[in-house]
Amino acid sequence: MAKRDKYNPDYQKLYPGVKLTPEVLKVLQQSDRKMKYMEVEIKHGVFRQDMEAKTATFTPTREDSLDRLICDEGIEFISEAPSPEEIAVHNDSLDRLRKALAKLEPDEYALIHALYFEKVSERQLSAQTGIPQKTINYRRKMAIISLRRKFFGNF
Repeated sequence: MAKRDKYNPDYQKLYPGVKLTPEVLKVLQQSDRKMKYMEVEIKHGVFRQDMEAKTATFTPTREDSLDRLICDEGIEFISEAPSPEEIAVHNDSLDRLRKALAKLEPDEYALIHALYFEKVSERQLSAQTGIPQKTINYRRKMAIISLRRKFFGNF
């Protein structure tokens, strides 16, 4: 008699009062066989040895790890390039930023342009204009708030 475990259950005990025809038993056994394959056999490699030919072979698991595929096979699954959706969102954000910058007051725009596009530091801008650095820092914060409101809308 076959060993009873989770893959070879006693169907009479599991389904008392149900007439188990050969067709039903066959389906139940096939189902349990598939379950065993998916849960156990696919996850483990198989070692076979041929005593006559004096050879041994190891067939690795069919469930492969991503790390092994990347390291051994050099297969990459995720593209480093941005997706079309990411490109569209980025382009939309840039367009909205350009429109928001255009709506800034001239002095706010000049400050943002100098600090972020020309990469002038607050200290350098202070030396060039004679305006104290703390004042430039405060005006930068206010210009950023104004830009944010124009970018996202007034909320």
